[in-house]
Amino acid sequence: MRMLEELRKKKDVIKTIGPRERVEAQANGVSSYYVDHSVGVGIVEEKPDGTKVLHSYPFAMKPGLHAAE
Repeated sequence: MRMLEELRKKKDVIKTIGPRERVEAQANGVSSYYVDHSVGVGIVEEKPDGTKVLHSYPFAMKPGLHAAE
């Protein structure tokens, strides 16, 4: 439970990790990779020019299925 408490305390910082990472990747001229189901099911590659490419998962995983299930 302690770990969950720490995460809750830092949730405002944690939610900024993705946007900060994308800005840093763009500044370094490299792609950023993340999952965004509003784009589609798979891994999103965001290129330095802002272009998004959807890649399929490199492993068999059903949408909505989580490791805890």
